[in-house]
Amino acid sequence: MNGTRAIKAAGTAGSLLVRHFLAFAGSTGAACALWTLVYVALLIWAVLSNNGVGGPLAYPAGLIFVVAASSFCCLVLLLPSTLAAEWIARRLRLSVLLQIPISAGFLAVFSLLLVGMGQAARLSGVEEISHKIPALSGLLFLLMLLPLGVYWWIAQSVPLTIALVRTLRHLFSPQKPRH
Repeated sequence: MNGTRAIKAAGTAGSLLVRHFLAFAGSTGAACALWTLVYVALLIWAVLSNNGVGGPLAYPAGLIFVVAASSFCCLVLLLPSTLAAEWIARRLRLSVLLQIPISAGFLAVFSLLLVGMGQAARLSGVEEISHKIPALSGLLFLLMLLPLGVYWWIAQSVPLTIALVRTLRHLFSPQKPRH
C-alpha cells in the first residue's frame, strides 16, 4: 500500500470512528433527555394528583438504567446494523439513502439473533422458545426503528452535509464563458 492510499484509509477509518462515536453519544443523550422529560412529567403528575413523589434515587437510578440500556442497544444493534449497511452500500456503489432500509433489514436480523440467544440462554424447552422468538424479536425491532433512525442520521449528518455543500457550490458557482 502506498503512502497516499494509507493516508486515505486512515482518514476513512478515523471518520468512521468519529461519526459512530457521535451517533452513539447523540443517541444515548437523546435517550437520557427523553427519560428526563418522562421523569419531570411523572413528578408533575404526582404533585397534581397528591401522590408521593418517590425516593431521591428514582431519577438517577432511572438515568443509569437508560444509559446502560441505550449503550447496550447502540453497541449490539445499531452500530452493527449501520456499519453493515454502509459497507454494503459502498461495495455496491448505492446511494447513501439506501443505507436506511438496508440498516433496517440488518436490525431485524440482529434483533432476531439477540432474542434467540436470550431465549436459548434461559435453557427452557425448545417448544417454549420457538414460539416466543418471532414475537419478541418483532417487538424489539419495532422499538428500535426510531433509535436506528436517530443513530443513522447522526452518523451520516457530516457526509451528507459535505455532499450538499459541494452540490450547492457546483450549482451556484459562476460558469466560465466558453470562447
